[in-house]
Amino acid sequence: MAINERIQTGRKFRKLIDEDSRLWLRVSFWTKASDVEFDDSETAETKFANMASRINEIAASFQNGVNKIYNKLKGLGFTPATNSPDGICGAIQNIYDTRYTNGYNTGFNEGKRSFKPVVLTGKIYDTDTEGTNFNGSVMIPPGLDYVCAGITSTYNCSYYIYLDDDREHVYMTNTFWRYNKETGEVWFELNSNDTRYIRSRDAYLEYMIMYIPKQ
Repeated sequence: MAINERIQTGRKFRKLIDEDSRLWLRVSFWTKASDVEFDDSETAETKFANMASRINEIAASFQNGVNKIYNKLKGLGFTPATNSPDGICGAIQNIYDTRYTNGYNTGFNEGKRSFKPVVLTGKIYDTDTEGTNFNGSVMIPPGLDYVCAGITSTYNCSYYIYLDDDREHVYMTNTFWRYNKETGEVWFELNSNDTRYIRSRDAYLEYMIMYIPKQ
């Protein structure tokens, strides 16, 4: 059988406890949480206990998310100053501020590793003391897109021209090189412009070739 009752809320009374100073004691009635029911029939005690549990779950989930982002940033080399939202925001700001510099440096260093040039040096000898041109070749891989070459020095490569009046003159030669992409031959030549010369000793030239290998 249901209890026939009337609920009174917010009731209080005062009691004079010191007549001389007119000091009153205010007494308010309060109810235990287990006695308060919500419309869904749960008591305040149960509902707030469930709420506290849910809040703890949310806090734990949030911290797990913070930990995951922190560890990810740490793995990328941008360790936050603290394992907190403020620390993580600072690390993300650092990524944003350095995105162009880091991207350039990464690309530049990768390019240096991927396109490290090959440098070749050597000598080409000429034993024909009465030839008109001094030439020779060096073989490198064919099909290269980037090749640079040059003659770095020569030995006994001046042209001795003997004129009718028996005067000896020195004539320096023109030089050039070319790369045959199909065969891989690098050709060097000292060109005397068809002027005949006589040398008493063998001559040689020193060359340098630099190329970037095909990837």
